[in-house]
Amino acid sequence: MVEAYKKYILASLIAYGQVDSSPRHTTTAVLRHIKQLCTPYEELATAYSTHSTNDVHKCAEVNHEVFTKDGNFGFVKQVVASLYRRNIQRLTKTYLTLSLEDIATTVNLPNPNAAEMAVLDCVR
Repeated sequence: MVEAYKKYILASLIAYGQVDSSPRHTTTAVLRHIKQLCTPYEELATAYSTHSTNDVHKCAEVNHEVFTKDGNFGFVKQVVASLYRRNIQRLTKTYLTLSLEDIATTVNLPNPNAAEMAVLDCVR
């Protein structure tokens, strides 16, 4: 159940950008214990909710050993990549036109070429 919850957190972040609350029929004892056993994953979800790529990268680096041991580090990399896409999507909802340089700066990408590739990936 713990492994399923870890994967649920990661999959929810990729699919929805957030982790929904547990079903109401879940007992509080289970929730309390499962959250204690999945602290690095909860930290990643909290960092993701800030929309800060730096916070998510730091959390992934700090908990790298745990994620690797669980066999979920590749999944965590997908979560980090999805945050870039979500941040770009959020920007396009706010602004109709932005230069690639502005997108790169706002989303913390290294250069306008990386922003262009990210936007093209979102379009695909």
